[in-house]
Amino acid sequence: MTWHGMLTIDNCKKVANMILDVLKNKKYVFVEADEIYNYKPEVRVNQKLDAKDALATWETEKYAGFHFRDSYRVWGLSTNLKEQKYDNKFNNPYIVIDHDTISMTHRAPFGNKLYWIIKVQ
Repeated sequence: MTWHGMLTIDNCKKVANMILDVLKNKKYVFVEADEIYNYKPEVRVNQKLDAKDALATWETEKYAGFHFRDSYRVWGLSTNLKEQKYDNKFNNPYIVIDHDTISMTHRAPFGNKLYWIIKVQ
């Protein structure tokens, strides 16, 4: 499965389910790099989604988002973008799903840029 684009209110649930399909019943590596820490990566290996409550999604008129629960913590993204348009400042998440690898570029609530890469082991 391959997909790429900005996370929008309209595609949020679909994108979350595509991510679920990639990660379900598999161990993965989660790598996070943050510009505040000079992109020094945090790496978590052998992660696995919670068997019962792995995914939660929500949608309102102005926002949509998802959360995944895994071995380490809860992680997720949200958006207020209504239509697909590229945002080179990444105020809304840009996601690439490429078979067994997921990359996400977005901004934290404080404005710092984050890079996440999730790779099936």
